[in-house]
Formats: sequence, structure tokens, C-alpha cells
Amino acid sequence: MKQEKLTEGCKNILIALSGNKYKSSVPEDDVRDFLFLQEKGFVSSVVASDKESTTYLAPKITPRGLAYLAEYPDLAGPRRRVDWKWLIPTVIAFGMLVFAALSFLNNCK
Repeated sequence: MKQEKLTEGCKNILIALSGNKYKSSVPEDDVRDFLFLQEKGFVSSVVASDKESTTYLAPKITPRGLAYLAEYPDLAGPRRRVDWKWLIPTVIAFGMLVFAALSFLNNCK
């Protein structure tokens, strides 16, 4: 399963749902994070809507969400890879710049 970059709100929702400590409906502050998790297939709920608002009732964690928590228990985001093709030339160029500056200062004496 691919590791996702989750916000703190998403992490809190997943942890609360896995421990059955979440509310019976999704609070207004958590709707955006909940919908992101629902899009990824980690959570589900019953949708109740009228003309003015939409409410998400009986939120629960899905088997995919439980599998994600089992695979990534600390919920840390994916690591950023170092782009070596830019890092190595930059270090070499910086070293040459320092060498040139020292050489220039040494010749000025």
C-alpha cells in the first residue's frame, strides 16, 4: 500500500476511529480531512443532506484504513528522496567557489 501524506487532522481522525473514540457524527471542523480520508478509502459514513447542509453520520474506519494503520502505525508521511543529480554538482561548485576565494585572498597578500 502506498504511503500517504496526511495532515494532523487526518491522523487524529484515523486514530480516534480505530479506537472507537470518535463522535457519532463528523464535526464541521473535521469535514475536509474526513472527506480526504474517505476519498482514499480509509473511512466511510452515512451521508444525510438537506438543502442547506450535509452531515456525515456514523463514521467508521474501513478494512483498508485498518490495513493502512497496521502497515504504517506511526502515520509518518513518505520520506523525501534526495535528488543526487543536483546535490553533487552543487557541492562541487560550492567547493570550487571556496577554493577560488581562498586562492584570491592568498594572492592579494
